[in-house]
Amino acid sequence: IGPMQINSLWLKRISSYGYTESKLQYNPCDNVTVGTWILSQQIAGANNFWQGIGNYHSHSVRFNQNYVQQVHFKYLVLSRDLS
Repeated sequence: IGPMQINSLWLKRISSYGYTESKLQYNPCDNVTVGTWILSQQIAGANNFWQGIGNYHSHSVRFNQNYVQQVHFKYLVLSRDLS
């Protein structure tokens, strides 16, 4: 859902904080707030930083590793271009 591509599986958990699917879809500030909270939870609960990044996308090993490779590549490109 929205810019951070929040999985709808999170809706039940975040509803107690007043977030709805509509808010996530149409309010980019709420979307980024919730997305970064989910990301921080995944990083904190993982064995290492990159596993946490992958867990934001999927806890399935195959999808997790593929996502980590994509994010890491984009990180390296941005690091090179911004230095």
